[in-house]
Amino acid sequence: MNASQWKCVALLASALTCAARAQTADDYVGHWLTAAGDGVVSLERCALGKNSSSMGLCGVVVWDRNVEKPQRTEPLDCNRKVVEFAQFDGTSWTKGWAYDSRTNKTYRSKIRLKDGKLHARYYLGHEMFGESEVWARVSQVPSGCAGKSPEGSGMLEPKSK
Repeated sequence: MNASQWKCVALLASALTCAARAQTADDYVGHWLTAAGDGVVSLERCALGKNSSSMGLCGVVVWDRNVEKPQRTEPLDCNRKVVEFAQFDGTSWTKGWAYDSRTNKTYRSKIRLKDGKLHARYYLGHEMFGESEVWARVSQVPSGCAGKSPEGSGMLEPKSK
């Protein structure tokens, strides 16, 4: 092969590598262990609004570390909807909210995948003043939340801020 053929092969290999790294909206679907290790959230595609054809990404707690503790002091988050995102821009899910039952607050949020981990950003006002967490994908979910309802504030689906 001559130099120009090698350049062509290198360019093609580079393009294929970039294509392999391209994300889709469905790459986020699955079970994710929170950064604190206190819950597993199931992310799934969901309809946004009752009569909407728009599909977003929603997350529900499917395991809470306190589920087997009868003397717990924190409310259970089992089956609580804790995140929702309205738009996938090709690199991240944006226009979302995240609910923190520990503080009983709802934050603006966006998530992105990097190196197989989910990077979540939570903020009030401007993203620059927020906090980030890294969630890990899990293949199995511990039992305990089946058939349980969220406790505490009763907030099942917070409104976006």
